[in-house]
Amino acid sequence: MAEILYEPAAEILKNLGSLVAQQVGSSFGGLNNELRKLSTTVSSIQAVLTDAEEHQGSNHQDWIRRLKKVFYEADDLLDDFATEVTHRKLVNKVKIFFSKSNPLLYNLKISYRFKEIRETLDLIAKDKASLNLVERRQPLLPRPNSVQLNLDRETYSFVPDGEVIGRNDDKKEIVDFLLDSEVEENVVVISIVGLGGLGKTTLAQWVYNDEMVEKNFDKRLWVCVSDVFEVKMIAEKIGESAGGKKGNYLQLDAVQNELREMLDGKKYLLVLDDVWNEDALKWSRLKNMLIGGARGSKILVTTRSDVVAEVSGSIRQHKLGDLSKEEAWTLFEKMAFECNKESENSNLVEIGKEIVRKCGGVPLAIRSVGSLLRLKRTEGEWIYFKNQDLSRITREGNDVMAILRLSYSYLPQHLKICFAYCSLFPNDFEIHRFDLIDMWIAQGFIQSTTNNRDNVEDVANSYFMDLLRRSFFQESEEHESFSHFYKMHDLIHELAKEVADREFFSIKKNEDTEVVPEQTLHVSCLFEIDDSSVFPSPFYRKHMKLRTFIYLNDSIYGVMCNSTLGRMISSFERLRVLHLCDLQIKLLPQSLGGLKHLRYLAISSVSDVTLPNSITKLHNLQVLKLVNCSNLKKLPRDIWRLVSLRHLVCRWCRSLTHIPPGLWHLASLMHLDFDDCFSLEDMPPGIGQLTSLRTSICNWRKNAYRCSEKDGTSSTAVCRVPIWKS
Repeated sequence: MAEILYEPAAEILKNLGSLVAQQVGSSFGGLNNELRKLSTTVSSIQAVLTDAEEHQGSNHQDWIRRLKKVFYEADDLLDDFATEVTHRKLVNKVKIFFSKSNPLLYNLKISYRFKEIRETLDLIAKDKASLNLVERRQPLLPRPNSVQLNLDRETYSFVPDGEVIGRNDDKKEIVDFLLDSEVEENVVVISIVGLGGLGKTTLAQWVYNDEMVEKNFDKRLWVCVSDVFEVKMIAEKIGESAGGKKGNYLQLDAVQNELREMLDGKKYLLVLDDVWNEDALKWSRLKNMLIGGARGSKILVTTRSDVVAEVSGSIRQHKLGDLSKEEAWTLFEKMAFECNKESENSNLVEIGKEIVRKCGGVPLAIRSVGSLLRLKRTEGEWIYFKNQDLSRITREGNDVMAILRLSYSYLPQHLKICFAYCSLFPNDFEIHRFDLIDMWIAQGFIQSTTNNRDNVEDVANSYFMDLLRRSFFQESEEHESFSHFYKMHDLIHELAKEVADREFFSIKKNEDTEVVPEQTLHVSCLFEIDDSSVFPSPFYRKHMKLRTFIYLNDSIYGVMCNSTLGRMISSFERLRVLHLCDLQIKLLPQSLGGLKHLRYLAISSVSDVTLPNSITKLHNLQVLKLVNCSNLKKLPRDIWRLVSLRHLVCRWCRSLTHIPPGLWHLASLMHLDFDDCFSLEDMPPGIGQLTSLRTSICNWRKNAYRCSEKDGTSSTAVCRVPIWKS
C-alpha cells in the first residue's frame, strides 16, 4: 500500500539530509553529490505517493511494489552508512580499532551501491509520467470517489419506534443537557463521540425525536455533514432543513442573511451528523452564522474523533461505548430470530451468543450479522458461518468494516504505518503505550518536528494519543489506575490486519512459518517456542530482510535454545526491533553484536542469561530492556559505547550487583530504571553528568533512589514500566 511507503520515504530524506549536513562525503570518496542526487529523486517520488494510493490499477500496484523493494534497500544502505560514520567517529575518539573492515574498500563499495540504488530509483521515477501521477507536496485527505459515496452515507432525523436497543442512560444524559436552562450562552455545542458503528447517529435520531425535546425547541434542524465541511454548503443545508427553499446561492453573504432571518431570536436544536472537520477556522465561520439563536439553543455534533469535538468548541463530550452483553444479545435476537421459532432452539442460542461476542458490542456489526443469519435456519449453517464466513465478511462486504476503512483513510499519512504496526499484536492484547512508541521510533516511523533528539519521544506519544482520540485504541479496564495499557477493539484489530497488507505477519503456530509472505518485514511469534519447535531453514533464507521479531507468548515453558537464537541473529541482520520476553534464554551469542541496525532489544528470562560484551558494538541501539532476568549478575563492561542509548532498563534483575563505570558517557540517555534490583551495592559515579536524563529509578540494598536529573534536582519521577501483559 502506498501510504505505508510515505514514512520510509520521509525517513530516507531525513537521513540523507543529516549525512549531507555532516559533509561526510569528503571522508568517503566525495559522496555528497551522489547523496544530493538521491535526495532529489526520493523527494520527487514521495510527492506522488498520496496520488498513487488513490489509484487501484494493476500498473500502479506494480509500480508501488517495485518502489517498496528499492526504498527499503536504500533505507538499509543509509543506515549501514550512518553506522559506519558513527563507528569511525568513535574510533577516532578512543584511538582504538575494534573493526577489521578496510576503510578504502568500504568507501568504494558504498559509493557503487549508492549509485546503483539511485539509478534504479531514477528509472522508477521516470514511470510517473506514464502512470499520470500528480505531485502533492503535502498529504491530503482523500477526496470522495464519487457523489454516490456521500449519498450512501446521508442520514436523516427520523428513527422508528423500537429501533434503538439499550442506550437509555445515554439518551437521558443527553436530553437532560439539551433541556438544561442553566446554560448561560445563547448557543452551545455538545458532541457524541465514539467508534464507527456504535450507533451515534441512531442515538442522535432518538434524542432529536424525543417528545420533551420537540416541545422545548422552536426549530429542530438536521444536517448530515459527512466528508466535506464547506461552510456555504452546510449553511444551505441548514436553511433547507429550517424550511427554506433549496437554493444555489453564488454568495455566502446571501446564504448567511437567509439563515439569520430563519434562526435569529429562535431557540433551535441543530444536529450536525457525521462530522470530520478539524479546521478550527471553518468551525468559527459556521458558528458565527448561528450565534443569533435564542438562549438555550444547542448544536449536537456526532463524530468519531475527540479532535473534532474539541475544535468545535463542545462544552460537553458524551463518549459512546459498546453495548452491554445483555443489550447486544437483545439486538441480535431481534435481528436474527425476529418472530421465528428458531429462538427456542437452545443450540442456536449458544452459537448466536458466541457470534455476538465476536461482534464486540458494536450495534452495526450485530445488525449486519443478525440480518444475514435470519435467512439461515439450521445449526450447521450457523456453525459454518461462525467458523468461516464471519471472519471473511469483516474483511470484505461488511458495512462496519467499510465505515472503519473510511476512518483509516482519514488518518494522516504518518499515523497509517503506526496503526498497521499494531496488527502484530494478538486480539485482546494489552499493549503498553511506551513500549509501542519505542518500537515506532526504532522503525523510523516518527518524524521529529525539530532537530532536538529529545523531541522524538514527545512526538511519538502525540501519535499514540492522536490514534487514541480517534478511537483506534481504548483504555484497558484491568488497569484503570495505571493508564499505560491499551487494547484494540476486535474490529479495529481486523482493520489493522487488513491495511497491514503483506508486510506484517503474526505467526500463530509453527506451521505458519511456511506461509509467511516473502514481502514480510515485521513478524510477531504468538505460539509457545520450545526445543522441539524450531523454525525451518527456508524461513530463515526467505526472510533475511526482517526488521521486527517480537515474541508474545507469556507461557512460562517457552524455551529458545542456543542454536535457534544463534541462527535467528545470524540470519536477521537487518532487525530494528528484537523483543524476546517470557522466554528461557541461557546464552546470548556473540553474534548479537552483528545486528548493527538494531534499535530496540528487550529480553526477559529467568534462566542464567548473560549479555556478551559484543552488544556494545550496537551503536544504533536506543532501547535496552532487561526485565525479570533474575539471574543476571552484570552488564557488559563497555556499555558506555552504546552511544545512541535512550533507555536502559534493568527491572527485577535481583542478582545484579554492579553497574559498569563510564555510564556518564551515554549522552543520549533519557530514562534509567534499576527498579527492584535489590542486590545493587552502589551507583556508578557521574550520574549527574547525564544531561539528557529525564527519569531515573534505582533500588539497591533496600534503599530507593528516584530522581529527575533534567533540572539537576531530586524529585519523584514517573516510571515508564516496561511490562507486557496478555
